[in-house]
Amino acid sequence: MANLPIMIVVATVWVYWASVLVMIARSHLLHRTQSGALPRTGLERWMWILWVPTVFGWLGMPVLALLTQWPLVQMPRWTMHESLGVLDWIAAGTALLAYGLTVPCWLALGDNWSLAVVPGKKSTLVKRGLYRRMRHPIYSLGLLLMLATVAATPSPAMIAVAVTHLTLILLKCRSEESFLRSRHGQAYEAYCADTGRLFPRFRSNSLSANAEWRDAA
Repeated sequence: MANLPIMIVVATVWVYWASVLVMIARSHLLHRTQSGALPRTGLERWMWILWVPTVFGWLGMPVLALLTQWPLVQMPRWTMHESLGVLDWIAAGTALLAYGLTVPCWLALGDNWSLAVVPGKKSTLVKRGLYRRMRHPIYSLGLLLMLATVAATPSPAMIAVAVTHLTLILLKCRSEESFLRSRHGQAYEAYCADTGRLFPRFRSNSLSANAEWRDAA
């Protein structure tokens, strides 16, 4: 039972990526849309070379940390101290929260969701839920889930996976924003002015939004 919170984090990560597979199938079967499971643009093809091992590393390193004593994979001895047990439970709660908030974001996107940018795919701007305040809540919550994983199993290998994941997320945000800007033009520019990229923005910066607020008042 001493490793129960770590096991919760590991299980949450596995359920998260199983849900991504469900979203791919849902996109194809329910909405008849391309899911972007295979990258179509040059940048994302290069990114996928790192994405695939990063995902497998995320899935595998925490399990290996529990089962093996390999130097780069096992957790440092200081993490075994009983006084740090509460941190493991905080990590477990954070992981569950991140996943729980991600599911509504997936559903809010509907047939707009895709794993990679699909050139030519029709899309609409989704501004409900967490998308009212930030442009990439799924990626933000994914980073939170990764942080929980590192907190629960802070091995050198897991930290390396986390750094790679953060780098890829930042590149992915730029790739998607470039696509959406080309699709929606000024509407997306206004949306960007009103929202944060990975952190919520609670104050509007767009002139149109301020005008609407004054009219409503």
